[in-house]
Amino acid sequence: MTLDQLEMLEAIVLTGSFMQASQKLHKTQPSISVGIKKMEAEYGITLFDRSQYRPTLTQAGKVLFEAARETLASFRRLSCLAEELGKGIETEIRFAIDPLVRVNKIKHVLSLVLKENVNVSLYFNVQVLGDNLSSLLEESYDFAIAQGLQQQKDVQSQLIDTITMEPVISRNGFSQGKIDSENLKKIPQIIVQTQKTGSDMGILSGGKRWYVSEHTLKEEMIREGLGWGHLPAAVLQGRSQLTRISPEIVKPFEIELYIMCNAIHPLGILGKKIWTAFLALV
Repeated sequence: MTLDQLEMLEAIVLTGSFMQASQKLHKTQPSISVGIKKMEAEYGITLFDRSQYRPTLTQAGKVLFEAARETLASFRRLSCLAEELGKGIETEIRFAIDPLVRVNKIKHVLSLVLKENVNVSLYFNVQVLGDNLSSLLEESYDFAIAQGLQQQKDVQSQLIDTITMEPVISRNGFSQGKIDSENLKKIPQIIVQTQKTGSDMGILSGGKRWYVSEHTLKEEMIREGLGWGHLPAAVLQGRSQLTRISPEIVKPFEIELYIMCNAIHPLGILGKKIWTAFLALV
């Protein structure tokens, strides 16, 4: 059994076919098939049921696959450590940042870069991150500050901030009558497109919904009286044109923001210092 064979096994399971596994690993499909057959013959087991359109793991295959993923994760962490030891100071560091991030919460860490007095460029891309965080970090970014997503094995994360989202409406958008759930259903609720739905996240059942791609547009539409929605509590200070909606009608909710990095993507000297500084914020 080799690491190469374990990677073949993992790729087949994750992609769903021998052909797609070959594309992922940049190998020929016959070489993938031969590698798996050799492993099956070596131990006298069958890893895949090949009677269906897509290969599915046998019971023995499931047990071996779980053990294989642990082995691969350990090897990749070791490889990452070796690469980090050989890295010097980076020339650039890239961040993906959720629009709700409060700069005053992370300025201490960013100031660390200035104190290092090194010629490094920092890039910040503000976006609402989706569920493909692992590939996003691996391909494009060193760090992400994002809302809590489903736990992913190859992503390290640490909670650094909690944002309270209050339901609000503009005085311009509700000039008459009382604010109750029935009247709110007649007015669009402005929702960021990737926001979770459900009563626990403040979505009003049965109401109109307008979706936007980011929070700045959402706030402006609410301020202009085009709808109502949840905004960060800190944003409401000094916004006299906005009125809080009673929590008995629509509940506030909290969004947790995490600093994240890919556990198998090596960081340089400065990247390691930045990560350590973020962990110290807690």
